[in-house]
Amino acid sequence: MRGYVTAGGYHYDAEGTTGTAVTSDNKLLITGGNIGLTQMNAGGYSKSGTVENNELIISGEANVHSAYGDDVPYFIKPALYGGYAETGNLKGNQLTISTNGKVDVSGIMGGVTYGAGTATGNTVEISGSGTVTAVNIVGAYAQNGDASDNKVIISNGSISTQDVTGGSSGLGNATGNAITLSGGALKTDSLIGGIMLGETDNPDTDYNSYQVSGNTITLSGGTLAPLSEGASAVSIVGGLSGAGLVENNTINLDASMDLSKVNLYGWSKDYSLAGMGTMQSDLPVTHSGNTLNVNAGDIKVGSLNNFDKIVYGTVPWKTDGSVLTLVGDKASDLSGTTVDTTHISFTNLSSIGSAGSYAMVLLNANGKETGLTAANLEAKESTWDISNALTGTGTASLDDQGNVVYKLATTEKPEDNGDNGGNGDNGGNGDNGG
Repeated sequence: MRGYVTAGGYHYDAEGTTGTAVTSDNKLLITGGNIGLTQMNAGGYSKSGTVENNELIISGEANVHSAYGDDVPYFIKPALYGGYAETGNLKGNQLTISTNGKVDVSGIMGGVTYGAGTATGNTVEISGSGTVTAVNIVGAYAQNGDASDNKVIISNGSISTQDVTGGSSGLGNATGNAITLSGGALKTDSLIGGIMLGETDNPDTDYNSYQVSGNTITLSGGTLAPLSEGASAVSIVGGLSGAGLVENNTINLDASMDLSKVNLYGWSKDYSLAGMGTMQSDLPVTHSGNTLNVNAGDIKVGSLNNFDKIVYGTVPWKTDGSVLTLVGDKASDLSGTTVDTTHISFTNLSSIGSAGSYAMVLLNANGKETGLTAANLEAKESTWDISNALTGTGTASLDDQGNVVYKLATTEKPEDNGDNGGNGDNGGNGDNGG
C-alpha cells in the first residue's frame, strides 16, 4: 500500500469546519497476506475534531512490514494507530493484533493526539501467536491534554519493543491507565503504567497542577526479559512524573513468575527508567498510595523500590517456602514502605498434616539490606481453619535478617461430643468455643 495515510476513515477539514468534525466507527482490516505499509496507518484519522470508536485489526496469518523493504530505519517503518487526531480528542479507539504472522513496525498505539486534545479509553490488544516487533507500544498519547483510562493488553505472541506504556501525556494528567500481561513472551526495557513527560518550553508552567494517578500494571502470566543487550533488568513503574502528584498507582503480582530480571517501582521521577536518557527532574514530587499487591507465591524479583505500601492478599501456603524473594543485583529501597499483612489469606493450608509450628517467608530479603523496619510492618494475629482436625493461629513479624516471616502454630481441634452441633460452620475461628 503506497500513500502517506492508510485509514479506515479519514477527515480533512474543509474551510470553516476546523475542530467540529467527528471521525467515528471506522475500521481498517488486514486479515491476511504479505502487506507492505507506509508510515501512517489508522482505523480513523482526522486533521482536527474528535476521533472515536475506530479500529485497526490485523488478524489471520497476515504479515505486516514496510512498503519500502525490510532494511529501513525505524522512522520509515509503518506506525499503527487505532485512532489518530492531529488536534482533536481521542476516545474508544482500538488496535488489535491477533495475527499468527509477523508484524514489524515503528509504533503500536491505541491512539495519539496533538494540540490540546485528550486521549480517553483507547486500547492496544495483542493476542495472536505471531511475532510482533515495534519501537514502542502505547495505549494512547496526548501531547497537551490528559491521557486517561487507556489500556495495553498482551495475552500471547512473541513481542519485542523498547517500552510499553499504558497512557502518556506530554503535558497533562495521566490517570487510570493500565497494562495487563497474562501470556506471551515479552522482551522490553520498561513497562510504565502512566507517565507525564513535562513537554513544554514555557518557563512559567505549574507542573504541580498535574497528576499521575490510578494507573495499574497487572502481571498474571507470560514471561518478561530485557530487550537491550546492555540492560540488566526490565524497569516496571506504576506512575512516572518529574513533578506534581503521583498517587495510587498499583502493580499487581497475580501469578508465580520469574521476575528475577525485573526491578519494580511504585512511582519514580527518573525518566531514564522509560529509556529517556539520563533526564531527571529536580522539581518536587508528592507521592502516596502507590502499592504493590501480592496475590501469588514463589515469585522471584530483581528489586522493589518506591512503594508506599506492599499488601499481601491471597497466597498459597508453602511451609519453609517464600512468597516474594529479592534476587537481583540492584539494591531495594523499602525504607518508606509499609508492609501490610493484615489482609492476608492462604490457599493450600490443607498441606499441613499435623499439629506443630510452621513458618513461611512472605518477603525474603535474601541477605540484602532493604531499609525495612519493624515499625513499617502491619500485622495482626489470625486464626485459621487448617482441616477437619486442625486449627491454627498465626501472625507476621520481621526477623533479624530483614525477612517478613509468617509463623503459624497449629493444634488439634477438640473432639466434637455433639453438644453444640459441631464447630465446622464457624470456619475454625473459635468464636463460639464449642
